[in-house]
Amino acid sequence: MDMKERTISSFEAILESLDRDSRTLLYNLWYHGHLNISQLRELIDAPSDFAIIDKLERTINRTALEITGRPLVAFRECCTDPSSGRKIFYNWWLVDEEEFAGMEEPLIDLFEEKDSIAIITQLRSAVDMTKAELSMKNGILMIRLKKKK
Repeated sequence: MDMKERTISSFEAILESLDRDSRTLLYNLWYHGHLNISQLRELIDAPSDFAIIDKLERTINRTALEITGRPLVAFRECCTDPSSGRKIFYNWWLVDEEEFAGMEEPLIDLFEEKDSIAIITQLRSAVDMTKAELSMKNGILMIRLKKKK
């Protein structure tokens, strides 16, 4: 079975595992490529944006992770629509196989507190925290960590 057949088979398995509303959201994301939260909410007459986020993250992506080992939908602040070439802001996108394989964007959160700033990130490799190098230039913080061997 080649990659395209595996992708179609996995997509069908995910669809079969989802409830009707989640299938509706996923089908429309597949058809359109991307939709904003209001469009998604209207599709299933959801009571709130949070209900949509719950369906996308806790139902669709959780099912996709169980079946394929990767999420199937992702939120993007800004992305170029490949069919129109237009920049699209604040939409949910169907993540295709090639995009997922090439994703190198780390998850990162920054919290500014009264007396401190906390940076939380997910790392793909184990690192040695005892050898952290910090530098700051022109308001840009760089943190360099050595990978554990």
